[in-house]
Amino acid sequence: MKYLSSYKNLGLYSKKEFIFDDIICDNLKYLLPLYLFILFYTIYKYAKNIKIKNLIYIIIFSFISSDLASAIIHCYISDRSYFKNEIEIKDDYLIIETNSGYSSNHHMFPSNWKDVPDLTIITSTMTIIIPPLILTSLFIKSNELGLISALNFGMIIMMPIIHKYCHEKHHNRYVPPLLDFFYDTKIILQPSKHSTHHFENIYNWSIINSLSDFILNNFIKIKCYFFNMCPDEEVLKNCKEYLKIYNTDIVRIKFVGDIEGKINVKLNGNLFYEA
Repeated sequence: MKYLSSYKNLGLYSKKEFIFDDIICDNLKYLLPLYLFILFYTIYKYAKNIKIKNLIYIIIFSFISSDLASAIIHCYISDRSYFKNEIEIKDDYLIIETNSGYSSNHHMFPSNWKDVPDLTIITSTMTIIIPPLILTSLFIKSNELGLISALNFGMIIMMPIIHKYCHEKHHNRYVPPLLDFFYDTKIILQPSKHSTHHFENIYNWSIINSLSDFILNNFIKIKCYFFNMCPDEEVLKNCKEYLKIYNTDIVRIKFVGDIEGKINVKLNGNLFYEA
């Protein structure tokens, strides 16, 4: 049984690496020094007038709140676990969109982030995050609230990098030394805990440090128990629906968008493997 790893491992290639077209992203990389200056200046602007004791509290709070934000983004936006889109089948193939390059459909291809370069990830996320960071800094006058906001934006920028190398460490592939230290000291997301999320696909959605998992987990438990509204990752849900429609154990998939191609897969619980 060979589980799916990444698109490239199956000979499928993307028109772009990540969110933006490669040419646009290559030009945006020249703005990285400006992006970094804006981020660190904003943090410094708010932090310089705050007492050390309060700084520690703010850093801890921001570490948890940004983790919770990562869980919400992961569950509700990236994996579309509460979307109710109709399943699309054409010529007996399940149609699956790939709109964010190699990072598309992460639960089908758990190692797909390895094919997105770090510089591309950081450039793309900073291009998205820096404008709202600037906007909020114009209106937030409180040093404490401003610092919380800036630290949260900063951690969200690092979210995909932490997520990427969490999978790399899980498979004993190269991890940058500083990140490796943070994994080993359990400062950031633990590969063993994140792998359970991929198996169960219902809890533990955070992808920064998992400190906030208990918050969203309990919220999801309430939604499941009282309202029968459990998270159901869109691609996995559609694949299971396809199996019911055709009364088969093989899902025939056609990718459209950034990545185009056809594959046949089987399911083992919530994991995908080659048919």
